[in-house]
Amino acid sequence: MRIGLDLDGVCYNFERRARQVLEQHRGVSFPHGGSRDWNWIRDRVPSDDWAWMWKQISLLFEDESSWYPGAPSVMRQLCEENDVVVITSRPTRARGATKRALNHIGVVPAELHVLSYGVPKTTVPHCDVYVDDMPGNITGFLTWTTASVLVPRRHWNTDMEITGWEDRVRRYDNLKEVLEWARRAQ
Repeated sequence: MRIGLDLDGVCYNFERRARQVLEQHRGVSFPHGGSRDWNWIRDRVPSDDWAWMWKQISLLFEDESSWYPGAPSVMRQLCEENDVVVITSRPTRARGATKRALNHIGVVPAELHVLSYGVPKTTVPHCDVYVDDMPGNITGFLTWTTASVLVPRRHWNTDMEITGWEDRVRRYDNLKEVLEWARRAQ
């Protein structure tokens, strides 16, 4: 099975890591609370600190402690049993850091696509199932493919309307559920 797997918000806790980097290295703190959209952090920190953070690619994306609990193990199993295509929206210059981070945790996907922000994930050759957390990506997969979409419950996607697509969308609480779903689907 060909599985399109997102990283940030699905396997890697980008929100937590961005907060850590900004607080530890720039002294910037901002209110805790569940972000409701993709600009939540950006809108709460000074623009020069936000710009600085995006220049710290290795610091931002190669932190072993920022994977969601159990994610490295589940990702390794998914890669062993399926053709996993990592499709993540990060600056393209983060490709090396992303590959190093995956190698460090023993995850070897069949393909790695680091897409610039704004590039639709549907530009990657079709997958049988997508695992993603961003409402815009989820809607794109549902609109432009026939694949199922597995969606982690996150603050920023709980209000997403899936009416009409209930047969193709599955929400989950733990990444282990994705592995179980993939095994049942084979």
